[in-house]
Amino acid sequence: MGYDRIIVVTTQPLDFKKKPYNMLFFNLVYKKYPIFLEGIKNRYKLYNDTLDYIKKEEKKKNIFVIRPYRKIKISKLEKNREIIKEQYNLGYEDTKELMSNLNKYIKGE
Repeated sequence: MGYDRIIVVTTQPLDFKKKPYNMLFFNLVYKKYPIFLEGIKNRYKLYNDTLDYIKKEEKKKNIFVIRPYRKIKISKLEKNREIIKEQYNLGYEDTKELMSNLNKYIKGE
């Protein structure tokens, strides 16, 4: 694509792996859509393969990855502002720690 520097931001720590879905609900609700069901069934594999690719490219120094150092403790539909602020601050602090290395990566050093 012609980009020299690629920065990837993940929402999960390095050791995270997605697990397969329990397909019972999906099979009942979407039984008329077998292609969709196949996609849902294999989604975790594609996600994990993508994470493996990111790790490989990061080791080769082809990309720079910003990721949390610990599991983020927040729900997908979180409404509590204090929890949201706390998690935001964790991400901010993690990123501050990486800024020197990120600047070197951007400059090609």
